[in-house]
Amino acid sequence: IPAITGKVELVYEGEQEGPFIVALNLIGKSVRRLFTDYFPEPDAAKKKIKKGGKTDTAAADTSIYFDLVNWFNEGNSVDMLNDLSEKAYRKALEAVPGLQR
Repeated sequence: IPAITGKVELVYEGEQEGPFIVALNLIGKSVRRLFTDYFPEPDAAKKKIKKGGKTDTAAADTSIYFDLVNWFNEGNSVDMLNDLSEKAYRKALEAVPGLQR
């Protein structure tokens, strides 16, 4: 991020968010773009439902990522250290529900 923020300051000087937030947004957009090259679109499973004249997005229980996101939202985490063996790496990933879909 420090390498990005210096360059972004030149472009976004005077913006309210500041260069750090702009850099985080750029990284987030880049990750999302690459993610959808390999995995199903996260928003594709969302359904628009009309309730009392309002549009309600009911995605929580219909998303293919529900189990995965819920697992992390419950405070779980995975440590993917660089020095893990392939066996340990696989075991750590297999412990996360929703990754084997």
